[in-house]
Amino acid sequence: MHGAGLTACEKAQAIIATQFGGRAENYLTESATYLTQLASDPHLATRYPDTGSDEQTRQTMDEMVRDFGEKFQAQVNAQDTKNEAAAANALTQRLASMTYLTVAGAAFLGFLYIAFLIVFLRIEKHLEKMSEARPVRGS
Repeated sequence: MHGAGLTACEKAQAIIATQFGGRAENYLTESATYLTQLASDPHLATRYPDTGSDEQTRQTMDEMVRDFGEKFQAQVNAQDTKNEAAAANALTQRLASMTYLTVAGAAFLGFLYIAFLIVFLRIEKHLEKMSEARPVRGS
């Protein structure tokens, strides 16, 4: 690889990285690792023989960068899909929890209503028996 072609590649990498927003740093780190692995690949030299041309270097690097960009974008999309599914699952669980809490609260309030009703009826019954058993004073 030659100077001007590599400089153009670095500029292209920086431009592509800005398209990933908050993931730009991750993109640059991963692309550096990917390109380092490609540089040490013995089969790459047979596929792309060095002609000493900056234009050939630029085309080769553009092809590799484009290939990595597509792979990285696919990974980003897959992770976004997983994140959306996890968020939807969390929302579903939160709604189910709120429903269970509401049902439990309503059952508890129903229990308290019935308990107080029973206590009130017993008191009324007891007061009725007391009023029948005693004569009225003052007559």
